[in-house]
Amino acid sequence: MLTNIIRLELKRLFGKKKLLVLGTLGLGLLITGIVSYLDCDTPQRTSFEAFSFATGYILPLALPLLAGLSSGDILAEDRHLGLVPLFMSRGVSPYQYISGKAIGGIVGQIFFTGGLLVILLLITFLLFPGGPILTYAADFAKGLAATNPVAYCMVLHS
Repeated sequence: MLTNIIRLELKRLFGKKKLLVLGTLGLGLLITGIVSYLDCDTPQRTSFEAFSFATGYILPLALPLLAGLSSGDILAEDRHLGLVPLFMSRGVSPYQYISGKAIGGIVGQIFFTGGLLVILLLITFLLFPGGPILTYAADFAKGLAATNPVAYCMVLHS
């Protein structure tokens, strides 16, 4: 029964046009990160460097917003439509209902975010030449060491 709730939640999440609008908004924000990357003084402009710059600066700000807007109302929508009593009458326990909704929301967000990142990586492959992350990664490591030395040490020793 739990798998049916998860499947239903994923079908409802990806069937909404709201997700298409949010995906377009997310890609727009990430492309804004690529445009701001062009302002940086790096001798090599590679696709991986642009991708890591955009995801490092824009994604932490945009991801909570996109996640909240895309699946923040999964329980309220069912209550508004009167589906909660229907689920409970079918022998679904409240634990199964809440767990199915949570797992479906998490899996949906993983696929949504992964899709955005794959599309952004393909866009950077089209706009920039391939190559290693050299200059930006070195500057990022210096910045990480200056702002968060504990995380820098954890990255070095892992």
